[in-house]
Amino acid sequence: MFYLKYVLLEMTQEGQREINNIGTDGQAWISRELWKAWISSLEEVGIRVSLMDETQKASHDDGMEEWRNQNGHAALWITDDAKRAEAYAQQGIPVLGVLQEKALATQSFDGVPFLVSDLAEVEPEYLEKVYRRQVGLPWEIARTKRCVIRESVAEDAKAFYEIYKDPAVTEFMEDLPKDPDAFAAWLEDYTKHVYSLLEYGIWTICLNPDRNEKRLLDSSCESVGDVDRGLIKDGEQIIGRAGLTMREGYDAPELGFVIGGPWRGQGLALEVCEAVLEYAKELEIPEVIAFAEAGNTASVRLLHKLGFQETSEVLLDGRACCMFRKAL
Repeated sequence: MFYLKYVLLEMTQEGQREINNIGTDGQAWISRELWKAWISSLEEVGIRVSLMDETQKASHDDGMEEWRNQNGHAALWITDDAKRAEAYAQQGIPVLGVLQEKALATQSFDGVPFLVSDLAEVEPEYLEKVYRRQVGLPWEIARTKRCVIRESVAEDAKAFYEIYKDPAVTEFMEDLPKDPDAFAAWLEDYTKHVYSLLEYGIWTICLNPDRNEKRLLDSSCESVGDVDRGLIKDGEQIIGRAGLTMREGYDAPELGFVIGGPWRGQGLALEVCEAVLEYAKELEIPEVIAFAEAGNTASVRLLHKLGFQETSEVLLDGRACCMFRKAL
């Protein structure tokens, strides 16, 4: 789903000339086939492009805030003017900076979280991700038959603590920190920095809202009421976590996963992990590793089903574990 509805394109005349090697005829560059195709690609997914001239600024005192409010805030400013981009970022306005080769030595784009050098190569999905990252909307990683895998947000912390109350969860993995507020703050920081840096991490698993999943609950408990309502947030039912992390001292990302008690034994972990590995393949990650204690027979069995091969025994946090590898 694309939340982004408007791209406000603000290119200086110098930027227009450099990006297209054209004369000084202002916005004539936008009529060139390259840019017409780019705008069409955005319009196909419901993103409208508005060309902003030099007099229109996204500040709180010039009328643009009213424009943004009228349009539901779902607008991303794109500009090659570093000062404008820095001002927008400081005001919390979603912005994407465009680096022009001639201006590299003079424009720093301090505090602007996202920069590109070739705007015409930017896909609509990337603009959606840039917008979401700056307004706090989690990016959807994958959608399986029964689940949605998305980036975690601080508000997920309560659901995670409910899942980790089950002793079976922490029998073979580290528990969450004792301070829920500190963990929520850590999640917020993790979302802002780790996802953008690596393009992967540990994500949140929810039941797919496109399907009637009440039967998943009915098979494990008498009613939906038997499951703590902390697992349900804004219509989402959070059932676990999964993803990839880098463990210090190892050369490949590590697969990790946990499914809450009421949803175990139904093949959901296999379904989710297959999607995570497919995502890793799309990122061109050559190999993924995993660890499991010998006594954790369910995880060992799952890793074998996923095609992992046991390679060695290692000691992790004082626990003897089997190490697995899978080439992608």
